[in-house]
Amino acid sequence: MTLKGLETQKIEPVIMAKRSGESKRGSSSNKPHL
Repeated sequence: MTLKGLETQKIEPVIMAKRSGESKRGSSSNKPHL
């Protein structure tokens, strides 16, 4: 696996969590994910 692939695997779930988290509670609850 390439570095780019690893970074994408790390970033994509964060973006997903951000989107679902913002619609539920707010972006402040997603900071620990980063």
